[in-house]
Amino acid sequence: MKPGQKLFLLPVIVFVLITLAVLMLSGWLNAKGVNTMVLYLSNVLLLILHLGILAFQYKALRSTNPNVFVRSVISGMMIKMLVIALAVIGYNVLSRSTFNKEAVFISLLLYLVYLSAEVYSISRLNREKSA
Repeated sequence: MKPGQKLFLLPVIVFVLITLAVLMLSGWLNAKGVNTMVLYLSNVLLLILHLGILAFQYKALRSTNPNVFVRSVISGMMIKMLVIALAVIGYNVLSRSTFNKEAVFISLLLYLVYLSAEVYSISRLNREKSA
């Protein structure tokens, strides 16, 4: 498997595991008042964001200028924060009375899971000679 393909494998595995966990725990989550549809949608949004940012960072990692990679990490973090903030604000505006704080909080915890997978993938790829 090529180094670039390995980079995208871990977020996809995380996506599948989270989706299966939400699916298996949906009865318990609904009993606790958590909207599972919000969790599914946030999981998809996080996967799309992280795959896009990883592609951006992979291209920057191959550059001979180390500043390019640092800029890509910082801009990727800003893009993710902006998109997630806009998604939460949009969800608040659209749902008003049915806004589910628990689901949003769990979604923000899912962001940390994706972030740790991204950091692990990039740092592992950075150590390889063929990167």
